[in-house]
Amino acid sequence: MAMKTPRIERLEIGEGTQLGIVWKNVTFPDGRRTKMVDLDGWIATGGDILAPLKHPDVFRRASIGEHGAAITWDDGEGDLSIDAIHLERITREQLPFGAEEAAAWQEALGISNSEAAGLLGISPSTWATYKAGTAPIPHAIRLLCRVTLRDPLMLHAWLHAARPAGRPGRAAEGRRSIRPPLPAHPGAGGGGLYRHSGEQMTTRMTRRAAAAIAASSLIEFNGRLQASWREREPTASPSQGCGRSPGRGRPPLPSRRTERRLPSSVSGRGPRRSRR
Repeated sequence: MAMKTPRIERLEIGEGTQLGIVWKNVTFPDGRRTKMVDLDGWIATGGDILAPLKHPDVFRRASIGEHGAAITWDDGEGDLSIDAIHLERITREQLPFGAEEAAAWQEALGISNSEAAGLLGISPSTWATYKAGTAPIPHAIRLLCRVTLRDPLMLHAWLHAARPAGRPGRAAEGRRSIRPPLPAHPGAGGGGLYRHSGEQMTTRMTRRAAAAIAASSLIEFNGRLQASWREREPTASPSQGCGRSPGRGRPPLPSRRTERRLPSSVSGRGPRRSRR
């Protein structure tokens, strides 16, 4: 589909090097067809050819030429003219760039907040304030946003994809792994595969081994404790033990703290002497 050539309907001379253009078949994002454009940069980079337009009297001679396809200052007889296509592009570059334009720019590129911040060389929190409208967007950021939108080479050179959020194991789900399949579990009869990576399996085996060692040490300690209690306890007679095996149902031995609380008649010690 051929692109329509923009046409100029009416022209107004503004201050300095500004022109007020009423476009015939061009509508801007705000729904209007009338915009002001500043040609100062175009004249400054035109060299000796556009040098006469630096004089205010010459610049005010601007008129519509070629049936609305250009603006000329010499009735189309010389090089003092600008076509409507170039004029429209300059006008769009000079449009305001605020919070709505920043969000539209990010959506047009299809990048995340962190990717947009990295591309512009700012922090994600700063980019969030720009999108929220709580902070003005600097002029350099506006230029960079419009350049990257117009020239995809900037994205190819400076865009760095953000890392997926979440744990690496969960983020990798659904994606095809480039690793070879893991061997079958020895205890599963060769029918199943490890569900975890080698590092995870090593960590789990280490934890299980440590738990087994702790359990065996605890069992051994309990056995030694019971043996020491049996060695200290005398063999009980049938009348004293009531048919029970030695060591079962015995009361705990009194500790030093408990023994001090017993009366002197029970503990076998005399009454305490005062330290005074």
